[in-house]
Amino acid sequence: MSRIDAYCQARPLADFAQAVWTSIFGSQPGPATHSIKVADYGSVDRSCLIYHEAKEQRDSIYWEEFAGFTNWLGGYLSGVNATSFATDNVLGNGKLTEALSWLDTYCTAHPVTPFGAAVDALVTENQR
Repeated sequence: MSRIDAYCQARPLADFAQAVWTSIFGSQPGPATHSIKVADYGSVDRSCLIYHEAKEQRDSIYWEEFAGFTNWLGGYLSGVNATSFATDNVLGNGKLTEALSWLDTYCTAHPVTPFGAAVDALVTENQR
């Protein structure tokens, strides 16, 4: 009940059923929190190196690939915002462009890390 209460206090306009559903299925984002294998879509398993290469290239093929990364990022962060008990905006006052800048630095240092894990690190960093 305390989890439902916390959810409702953070989101007073949310439906009670949504609070219950979120409480039952958990509120922690990220692949490590799933107890069963889930379907992954988009750029989650692509490496940080591929993300970086796509961003650096400006031709249409790579630019479309980079757009796939940014679209996946936006969807993932929106999902975190929708299900988190702690916040309704995981980036706080930050913007998506700042998140991309953070990911650029992280991915440069961790080129073989999957993009999804890098985004998970971004979420963890912003929840501190």
